[in-house]
Formats: sequence, structure tokens, C-alpha cells
Amino acid sequence: MFLRTKVNTQSLLLRCSMFRIIGRPKDVCETRKIQQLLPVGYMPKVRQTMSSSSQVNSCSVLTHEEAVSYVQDVLLIPDCQKQAKESPLAFLNRLIVQTKVRIPFTTVTFFSKDSGFHIPSVEQTKEYMISRQGGNCGIINGFTNEVLKHIGFDSYCFPASSFRTGGPQDNTHIAIAVKNLTKRGSLHLCDPGNRMPTFEAIPLDFDSFSAGPSGYGPKMGYFKASIGVVNLCRNVDLAYLSELKVPSLFHFYDDRFWENVFIYNINASSGYPHALDQEKNIAQCPPALEFMRSAMLIFGFVSDHLVEINRKRCLTVDENGNRNVTPISNITDLLGYTSEYFPQLSVDKVEAAAVSAGMI
Repeated sequence: MFLRTKVNTQSLLLRCSMFRIIGRPKDVCETRKIQQLLPVGYMPKVRQTMSSSSQVNSCSVLTHEEAVSYVQDVLLIPDCQKQAKESPLAFLNRLIVQTKVRIPFTTVTFFSKDSGFHIPSVEQTKEYMISRQGGNCGIINGFTNEVLKHIGFDSYCFPASSFRTGGPQDNTHIAIAVKNLTKRGSLHLCDPGNRMPTFEAIPLDFDSFSAGPSGYGPKMGYFKASIGVVNLCRNVDLAYLSELKVPSLFHFYDDRFWENVFIYNINASSGYPHALDQEKNIAQCPPALEFMRSAMLIFGFVSDHLVEINRKRCLTVDENGNRNVTPISNITDLLGYTSEYFPQLSVDKVEAAAVSAGMI
């Protein structure tokens, strides 16, 4: 539990000298800096988009009929076009929830029994989504963006930076922005392709802070770093801060410490047209490529529980944040838990991912 008392900030900083902590935001563009680790005004480097001749054509991955069939038959949302027209925000939120529940975030689909680790083709990523095998953020959010366009939404993918592996990792994540959703000029952030309980589209018209998803663990919130740059953070306690051994970025707001998880660079309004093309996406990003090779990760929401399986454990968390951790010591355990929670995943792919992760 977070200690809801005033803390001696200077004492904490002496113990946690690797942190950069940002104080209570005063307005959209200004924060009070307490200590610096990263360069002042750190901004993620945005990878250049491809030339028009090499971009993946918008909506070329799917036909309209395939997109509608995916929403209705895979995500189990009936009358999707009617719902999207009558209540676009409610429909979008339902689509995000159903994607979280039906499609796992996983590294497994980057493996096969014959070739080991491989970069899926665009056609393979389409197959993985329709068969509910899932994939990384590029596969899930890239495909979802294509579906949204066919349903009638004005959406685009854009790059983001992850802090979850210690320090900023530029362009290691991809999310979706939806324009003109609730009114002309509105802008919403949605991110079904991550390992967080981000079940709703977030309107980006807040001044400095917006409450994020709750349940399944720490509270989360969105901080507006500047116009078009939003940080997703999670609330952490003093014990976590004192034990952290990697660089990170924190905000101090509402008497709480908030750790950066993602920096969403929505300023990249030209979009990320090759989000679904893994050859032009993950293959050009060494940190993300290494993560996909070695992580052996399956994450999703099953029967109202967050479930995460990796080479060391099977973690389940209920919506009240109650955790249960079961160690995984061999491939038999891994295949057993995978079959229980994610039976749609290929056994051959899980075994190949386990080999790459050093389990066999």
C-alpha cells in the first residue's frame, strides 16, 4: 500500500540517486523539476516514417468484409457498423475491452518449430489476429487500426517509448490515436496492444493529469508532458522506489509517486503507416527485437483475471489487485498453463519460444 503521508523528498532522493522526479504539474507545459537523470526536456526520438512509395497502404491489409467479420465473429461485437455509427465512443471502448479479452499480447507468434525466431509477414499478422493468437503491439494495434478505418473511424498509429525495461527505449511501442471521435477536433488515445488494463479510449483534452485505469494492480494515470506528448504512469510506493536498480522517470503528484510506463508521442501526426509491417517496424528497433527473441511472454485477460505467463512464473491478478504467483520450472508446466489459459496458441510456437528463452 502507498503510504499516504508527507515524505522527506530530499532523503528519498539521496537513496534513489538514479531517478529523475518531476513535481506537481502546474499547467500543460510546465513542471517543477526536483532531480534530473535524463536530459532536461527529454523527448523520444521519433523514427522517420517511410517514403510514400514504401508505406503500407491504409486499409490494404484487410477488405471491408474481413474487418467487419473480425469484429463480429472474433471480438464478438454484433452489428458493429450500426453501433459505431450510433455511439462511436461506446463502441470504441467495447472494441478495446474485447481485444484485451480475446487477443493475447505475446512473443510466441514470432516463433515456429521449423525456423525458430522469425519476423511475421503482414499476411501472417492478419492470420494471428483472426485466429486469436495475438502478438506484440505492432500486430495488435496495427491490425486494430486497420479495422477501425474500415468501420469508419479517423485513426492512425504513432510511435511511443517504453520505460518498463529501465530507462527510455525509443520507439519500442506503437499505439493508436482516433480523431474527431466525440466532436470535430477531438483526439483520443487508445492502446489495446499492451500489458496494462487500459480498457478505455482516453480523451486528450485534459490540462495536466487524467486518472487512468484502476483495478488489477497499482493505480494509473496520464500526465501531459507537453502538447501532443502524454505519459502513462503507475502509482508506486516508497519500498518500490528504494529497491529499484534501473533508471526511471517519476512524477510527484497528489502526494504520490508515479512511475513512467510509456511516453506517447502523439505529435507524430503523420502516422506510422508501417505499424503492421514487422519487417519495417520491429526489425528496425534493436531493443524491441531483443525483447521479442528472449522474453517468452503471454499476457491477457481471462475470466476476469489478468494472466501473465513467462519462463519463470504464471501470474494471475484479480480486479481487486489480489495476486497469485505459481513458479514455472520446466516446459511441461509452461505448456500446461498455456493450454489452460490460452488454448488458441500453437504448442509448436510455445515450445520454440521456450527454446529461444533458454528453457530447453
